[in-house]
Amino acid sequence: MNGFYVLLIITLTVLAIGLYGLIKHRGFSKEVDKDVFQLYKILGIGKFILDNILRDSASYLFSKRVSDLKNNYAKLYTKVKAETYTKHHLYQSFTYWYLAILATFIFATYLSYGVYFHEGVVYKEVTKIEKPQFGAEGESKKMLIKIGEGEDAYSREVSLYIDTRNATEEQAESLFLQLDKYYDDYFASITVDGVIDSDIDLKTEYENYDFKTTWKIDNNDYLTDNGHIKSYNIPLEGVNVNLTAITKIGEYSHQYTKAIFVKRTLDKKEAADAVLKEAKEALGKGEIANVELKTTLVNDAEKIKWYEVIGEEVSEKGVIIVIMLGLAVAFLINYSMDDKVKTNIKKRNEEIKMEFPIFADKFILYIHCGMSPDRALAKYLQATDKKTALREEVQLTLKEIEYYGIDVREAFLSFGKRIRIQEVIKFSSLVAQMIKKGDDDIREALNQLIKDSWEEKRKLVLQKGSKASTKLLFPMLFLMMLVVLIAITPALSTMTGF
Repeated sequence: MNGFYVLLIITLTVLAIGLYGLIKHRGFSKEVDKDVFQLYKILGIGKFILDNILRDSASYLFSKRVSDLKNNYAKLYTKVKAETYTKHHLYQSFTYWYLAILATFIFATYLSYGVYFHEGVVYKEVTKIEKPQFGAEGESKKMLIKIGEGEDAYSREVSLYIDTRNATEEQAESLFLQLDKYYDDYFASITVDGVIDSDIDLKTEYENYDFKTTWKIDNNDYLTDNGHIKSYNIPLEGVNVNLTAITKIGEYSHQYTKAIFVKRTLDKKEAADAVLKEAKEALGKGEIANVELKTTLVNDAEKIKWYEVIGEEVSEKGVIIVIMLGLAVAFLINYSMDDKVKTNIKKRNEEIKMEFPIFADKFILYIHCGMSPDRALAKYLQATDKKTALREEVQLTLKEIEYYGIDVREAFLSFGKRIRIQEVIKFSSLVAQMIKKGDDDIREALNQLIKDSWEEKRKLVLQKGSKASTKLLFPMLFLMMLVVLIAITPALSTMTGF
């Protein structure tokens, strides 16, 4: 079977799986947290892949990943939400994976449409050959004829000559009149009283027609046949030039003649363009074996330097490479989302560590003023408007006490378990003991904990500062390299004469 049809069947199958998943789980998007999962509208695709295609094998293949995600989401949110968010996370990652796979096969199918590879040459399937319009030259086409499919197929390279269609005399005369009017209008637009000082666009080909016009100049020292002014050869007072356009349509021929006056307007850019076009014309002549490149201008003692550009070939196995790259990108997208969750947890923990000493300081102050622990939490929330991770946890703890009727001591222990930072766990444990025993020694331990927390915050700030200085190292090195380069440039210019 042709590779295109194989890829087309695979692409349609992948597309059908996604559409069926969307239809089967069309109401699932209402259950998804839109603020956390961006693809909530099409998350039914990932749900169908995991729950209906992979089924029990998914739990076996991704057991460690599921366990890590549950722990991470428990840190970011609550344990109640952790399991649900983990499932939605996997659904979204496999939806991304599905979209990448689908895009890969769509692109691969597009690349392979109508294409056939044979002995290092790429052929495109055709069913007809369009002959050139009248006036154009015939051409030879290199083609491949192939009979049958598979190992028994017979193929052979052939060369076909394609002749042109002929024009009638009336058609040719009508086109000649249109060309004369076009040339008159064109020269009227580019000249002032018959004078020009820049290159001319001498049209040789015409849209929707395959015939060509040949231009002849009475003196190619001043103007080339393609309309380029050799400004470095033109006298200061200017020169008269006659142009003749010869157009041949089939067996009919026509000439158009125009006289113009060319002014000299030399600058280095125009001289460089002129020399470049002159070199191209010489390279286009088949009878010349070696072309000497001009290194000086005729009337100006300026040096000209030439540099060769090197290119490289593109492999013909582009379809396979596209599929492999697409599969690799899909795999990376699937697992990159897990790292994002870990990064969010790290940022959240650092934010809590920075804010915790302030919170603990105020909490002990409120306790010393005679407030109960739950009133101290409420007072802290009233005094803090900024929305932070620690404030959300404090708010949740107070909500458990006031609305859900959870014991104050149990609420503080739950506060420490949710955050899972050593200082906070120790703080919540000491507060729980203080509530139970009311011992002054525990208050002293709390004060010591606060001092340790401020020291930990100081170390964290210093650590961030050292990282910032490290990031500035590379821009500083780059600036030093620029300074050195600026300093040695004059010396290098003197040595090389450039």
